[in-house]
Amino acid sequence: MITALVLVVGSLLTWLRLPAGAGDSLYAEDGALFVKNWTSDSSWTLLFEPYAGYQHFIPRVVSALVVSTLPVTAFGMAITFLSCVLVGACASLTYHFARDVVSSRWARTGLAGIPILLPLAGYEPIGNLANFHWYAMYLMPWVLLSIPRSNRGAFATAFLAFALAMTEPQTLIFLPLGIVRCWRPTRSRVVFSGFLLGMAGQLWTFLTTDRPRVPGSPPILSTLEGYLINAPLIVFTGNRVDTGRALQNFGWWIAYASLALFIAGAVVTFVLGSGTVRLVILALILASAASWIASFVLNNLVPGYYSELTPEQLALPPIFRWGTSAGMLLSAVIPLLAGVLADRGGRASRIAPVLVLGLLGVMALTFRSEDNTRGSDTPTWTQETDRAGQVCRTSGLPEVQVGASPLAWRFTLPCPLFDE
Repeated sequence: MITALVLVVGSLLTWLRLPAGAGDSLYAEDGALFVKNWTSDSSWTLLFEPYAGYQHFIPRVVSALVVSTLPVTAFGMAITFLSCVLVGACASLTYHFARDVVSSRWARTGLAGIPILLPLAGYEPIGNLANFHWYAMYLMPWVLLSIPRSNRGAFATAFLAFALAMTEPQTLIFLPLGIVRCWRPTRSRVVFSGFLLGMAGQLWTFLTTDRPRVPGSPPILSTLEGYLINAPLIVFTGNRVDTGRALQNFGWWIAYASLALFIAGAVVTFVLGSGTVRLVILALILASAASWIASFVLNNLVPGYYSELTPEQLALPPIFRWGTSAGMLLSAVIPLLAGVLADRGGRASRIAPVLVLGLLGVMALTFRSEDNTRGSDTPTWTQETDRAGQVCRTSGLPEVQVGASPLAWRFTLPCPLFDE
């Protein structure tokens, strides 16, 4: 019952976080890659077509469902809505699977609330399929640590582990969690097998396809400062303006202090927690850092060289979607601490709801992001398809160009789609 409630509430809240007009739009690769591919090739093998050097299984499944069942005018609304449902599903499944790590409902509620309310997610990741892989990264450790209660549940969870691994290659970092969990329960080995199969698919893709990469690598200090801004600090500041104001008023030490809060929570949780909790804490901290470092270094964007920014530029520092899973994984330390304290009983247990409500309350202060990249000046998908349909009817062309959000992403669709 609670799991279903989290799904519904999480999906609705994610939809409400979208900026005005974004509900009826197609975001970047959602249109120019996933939709376009399915309109030109309906073969099931497209599910395993790589892009940018890795697999995107879940976005391809969802986009296939939309393109094969709905008219072209509904693509924007449907994909955006289903993308919000995926975030709700991530939260719901986190609540469900975390029961095998922490028993406290306060802790599990906190873990489920993080993907719904993370401030950085309001910048770009929510409401589109292209960025769902960050949520796959967050969900994976809870899936791998789950203990299925039935054979049917084991195979269903194994398929989920496969789908997540085939969506986010960075989930490889959680390999030790799967190894430890499957050491005893037989059904957990089934789940681990699904994960390994998905990782094999990602590894094959990595070895057989090219990934575009900017030569060179960012300065080490920029990598560290980028992590400080995009993972711990923005949890409290919420947006670029307030992040810049904090850096101007207090200097970089405020960013280090924000990280120190989570590290302190991790240390206390590690000392007081069970063996499983200790393993999870280590995995979360390492995965948070590794996720940011891998994304930041591979993309190597010069505007993100934080250590080389002037004070004026730091007044409005760049923030990147690469901090999404890094921030979620780091923030998960606080609900785990709440769970450990709740299990100890007595006065310590009274702190658990304060920690969870405090974390989620701070995140909720920036519920609607002012930095969202889907501007209100972008035409809606309905407007784009109305214009494209008229062009097809009057020009007799076999295909027509349409725009995703932002409009720099333009792609073509076959005109027969607009006759359906």
